[in-house]
Amino acid sequence: MKRLELMPTDENILKSLKEDIFKRNQELGYFIQLLDNIEGPYSLAVNGSWGSGKTFFVKQAKMILDAYNVNFDMSKENRFIIENLIKFPQHPIKPQYCIYYDAWKNDCNLDPIYSLICSITAGYEYFNDRGSENKKKVIEAGISVIQNMIPFIPNSAVRTMLSILPLDKMKDALEKTNPLNNVKEHIELEEKIQGFLQNLSSEKEERLVIFVDELDRCRPDFAVQLLERIKHYFDLENITFVFSVNCEQLVQTIKKFYGEEFDAGRYLGRFFDQVIPLPQAELPNYFTKLNIGSSVFFDLTIQKFIQTKNLSLRDIVRIANIENIIKKHMTNRDFWFIGSNQDTGYFISHCVIPLLIGINTLEPQHYSAFANGENVAEFIAFMRENDYSVRIQEALKDRQNDEIIERDESLEGGLQAIYIALFNKSYENENVYVGKYLFTPSIRQYIKEASSLLSQYSNFSY
Repeated sequence: MKRLELMPTDENILKSLKEDIFKRNQELGYFIQLLDNIEGPYSLAVNGSWGSGKTFFVKQAKMILDAYNVNFDMSKENRFIIENLIKFPQHPIKPQYCIYYDAWKNDCNLDPIYSLICSITAGYEYFNDRGSENKKKVIEAGISVIQNMIPFIPNSAVRTMLSILPLDKMKDALEKTNPLNNVKEHIELEEKIQGFLQNLSSEKEERLVIFVDELDRCRPDFAVQLLERIKHYFDLENITFVFSVNCEQLVQTIKKFYGEEFDAGRYLGRFFDQVIPLPQAELPNYFTKLNIGSSVFFDLTIQKFIQTKNLSLRDIVRIANIENIIKKHMTNRDFWFIGSNQDTGYFISHCVIPLLIGINTLEPQHYSAFANGENVAEFIAFMRENDYSVRIQEALKDRQNDEIIERDESLEGGLQAIYIALFNKSYENENVYVGKYLFTPSIRQYIKEASSLLSQYSNFSY
């Protein structure tokens, strides 16, 4: 058993580009061209819901820009792969110097201007000296800021600082400044910050692209302060800011800081020159990558559940992880006859159990009610729209086998009878026919065991 979710490491970012896992490579190319044509200070937001793949998108964009900047420290092999995947035939892409800043990681008891400067300083280490004449000045100015800010850093923020800046640089800064005996005035620190910014803007040919990620997950005061610090300090001719955010959530975050009556949407307009909706991932391709993309009804049921619930990419991975544990046995003919007949076993294995797994994974608070016969409406709604509904209708046509449970002629009436036969406690020890389907105590036990995952029907070595 392995975790299917791709973490946004450099290796996985490259893999996602090579395989075009999200089918966004074309849109990434357009996005790079947009960045390439920006002049002057500019800020844009890539807007997407939580779990929709925003981090992957901006890290993919950064990797492409890095590949097209010969001064970035990247292997020739990886550079060649990326340049052949994402081509720009009209004109060469201008070298852009990219920094990735994880706002949530840096959300600590510290003014965000400091951690942002640390991230930029650390990021410049990845550029070759020959290509960035300003590199040394930027790093020296950044270290100077860090030295002067150490006396103002709360103990709770020290670990964050250490995680951003290379340890040797932090060690040098700590050794050069004694926070007990050499406390600097804030005005001197402000001067150091201005000096750092002047070095950033002194080379007009070097355009800096700063990707700010996870802002909507930060504390309201930190999120607001970061936006305002960026607006105040970084409104420079050669800097582009790219925020990957859930704008809806960010609006709520801002309202928590300024109050519910505050016009947070208009407030964000002060900071974002443009808002770009994150391109939708192509689900069929993603389903295939997660091993739930076949045309067997087991996979089709999972796909229908995902589409019905409009799940994020992150939730799709969660569902796929669990469904793959039981897939091998659910699609094995040997398990379709458990205490019943083939029609019943096939229906249970391919439709009912994957639905139960989906509900328990995504909405565990509703699982007990569903499994105890208290949510017939959801069962009917889902099965009626399922690709398997044609087979269900055929199985329900045989009225001679119906026992105990009354039903009307409609598909809804038959589905209600099925749900009652499976989950109503009054029938848990009964053999009940609904059309051709035979629901027995062993079938009900099979459902309980298989959907719990702790049973012979789970394959943990997939």
